Amino acid sequence: MVDFTNKQWAIIYILCFVAVFGVIFIRMYSKNIKKYLDENWRDVRCYPIVLPVAGLSDKAPGKNFFDKTAKNFNMCASTFLQKFLALFTAPLMALITGIVKGIGSVKSIIDRFRNMASVLRNMFAALVENTAKRMANSYGATIYLQEKLKILMKKQSAMFEIMKHFSASMPLLLYSFSHGPVPRFVNWLLSYIVILIVFVIICVACLIGGPFVKLFMCPICALCFEENTQIDLEDGKTKTFKELNVGDKIKGGKVTGILKAIHNNWILYKYKDIIVSGDHLIYEDGKWDRVQNKHGAERIYSDCPVICLITDTNNLYVKGNKFRDYSECNDQDINQIIDYAVAKKCNGDNFYVKTDDDFKHGYWWVFEGDTIVKIGGEFKKMSEIVDNDLSDDNIFGGVRLMDDEIKIFDLNGIKVSGNTLYYNQELNIWERIFQGKAKLLDNYEIEGKIFYSLITYNNVMNVIDRDGNVIKFRDFVENGDQELNDKIDELVKERLNVMNYD
Repeated sequence: MVDFTNKQWAIIYILCFVAVFGVIFIRMYSKNIKKYLDENWRDVRCYPIVLPVAGLSDKAPGKNFFDKTAKNFNMCASTFLQKFLALFTAPLMALITGIVKGIGSVKSIIDRFRNMASVLRNMFAALVENTAKRMANSYGATIYLQEKLKILMKKQSAMFEIMKHFSASMPLLLYSFSHGPVPRFVNWLLSYIVILIVFVIICVACLIGGPFVKLFMCPICALCFEENTQIDLEDGKTKTFKELNVGDKIKGGKVTGILKAIHNNWILYKYKDIIVSGDHLIYEDGKWDRVQNKHGAERIYSDCPVICLITDTNNLYVKGNKFRDYSECNDQDINQIIDYAVAKKCNGDNFYVKTDDDFKHGYWWVFEGDTIVKIGGEFKKMSEIVDNDLSDDNIFGGVRLMDDEIKIFDLNGIKVSGNTLYYNQELNIWERIFQGKAKLLDNYEIEGKIFYSLITYNNVMNVIDRDGNVIKFRDFVENGDQELNDKIDELVKERLNVMNYD
């Protein structure tokens, strides 16, 4: 393999860039170039910049682009060579003409001497002899000059031969440019750009929400049941998910939180006559696994609202089958790792804020019910949105939750749990409430109190403080990055199975 120096690589990169630019330029402006060539053909046909694309003109002689380009190049090259030879040989012809005139003058002098020889032969014999010697020397110089001219003509002939071969290679060169790796790369690049634009449009649509987004599955549905699904209660009876309230006792524990989402075209699974999301953990054969991985799980679509539960034991039972709840795991180490990963993702995978008090705040991120949220152009209480109105295009889910372990902070009039992510404009980062300047409410009455949160399409809520300022908070899902959520799901499942949680 040939090892190129940095300068050689730089020259190669420049040549490739020029070639790619030339091809793209010609393809984009071929019609304008053709029009310009047709209108100014006689004036511009031999311009260096026109020679490679002369075949675009209808006035160029030839059958196709390459034939036209080659014929035009040969004509221009021939014209150039004629002019060049005429200009190059002009000094030589002038020199030869001067020599001829000089010799003629000398001959005239000799003739005069001959006419005078009869009278002055003896007087000028020595002078005539000397003159003859000088003429002989001039003749030698002329012969030397002649030999030099022969060598020059041979070099010119060699140059003409090189130009001939160059002209013959131009069609092959142009063909390689149009059928070689460069145009193939350009075509691939154009296809890649189109795919990239489509991907960006989809991503933007997913961020702004609306009818388009409703064609896709959203992050909340990962751990949900249809609201009409019957859940097993503590007393052996059943009740639909939509009939449950925070504080109700079910088989396996007590309901501490309810998440409800309204959406079209949910992607769910039917397994053992239970309609549930594919990422929901089910306990079978002594281990936890996702429903979508189970044999016999049928993928379906549903327009019915879905509900997720948070329990004090992380367990719930449906038709005798054991499932994990929305939080899945109360392992403090795992939850801390997840909190760090989410915060880092929200900050562009750059960093996350870490303090000594992080393990003291491993609870949910919720708000007081009277918290004012700006939705579209309207200002609404969070409790009213969750209880009565989940139809706004900017949101698709609400949360009601009760947890006596939550610590409530005051951020300029906003009552919010300390583990909630908010955007610190001064530091230009996302950080947890307890990590910032918010004040801990030590005497806040929390027992039996229900807190609220929302689920939005872009995972961001605009909350209004006491001064009317907008402060950005992350919603209950916090981050909808599919890759991150897949890693979290796998981490939780492995921890549950390794620790043999049942």
